[in-house]
Amino acid sequence: VYRLGKERSAAIAALDRNFVAALVAERLPCLELVHPLLERPAANLRSNVTGFRRFGAMKASLVLSFITRGRDVLLSDVDVVWIRDPEA
Repeated sequence: VYRLGKERSAAIAALDRNFVAALVAERLPCLELVHPLLERPAANLRSNVTGFRRFGAMKASLVLSFITRGRDVLLSDVDVVWIRDPEA
């Protein structure tokens, strides 16, 4: 996001309070998606089938809310590496 100069046209979904605080401190646009399911210490959603499905549904709902407002969406998780600008 920074290398492409798109940090001001993107919104970062923050899943925990520490990340929300860090984004706010950097004055970056963020969506606060803090949820008790995601705030448990050392929570591993992949080993919690119900929690993982709820998390997926939460992401899908977020994407749908943008699409229904006529916005473009590019969803990328933290473990994704972009080789090129996806808008190019």
